Amino acid sequence: MADRQKEVEVYDTPSNLGGSFTVSIVEEIDETTVKVRFWYGPANINGW
Repeated sequence: MADRQKEVEVYDTPSNLGGSFTVSIVEEIDETTVKVRFWYGPANINGW
């Protein structure tokens, strides 16, 4: 089994639809572009 990342820094961004998106940065492509992962649902001990 592959090692799981134990810590993730997430950012909440307004969705402009009455809520927010929770994202984490997966990769910095260049100084103005990043690849992100969108997180959905509650975080728990086994992951998101």
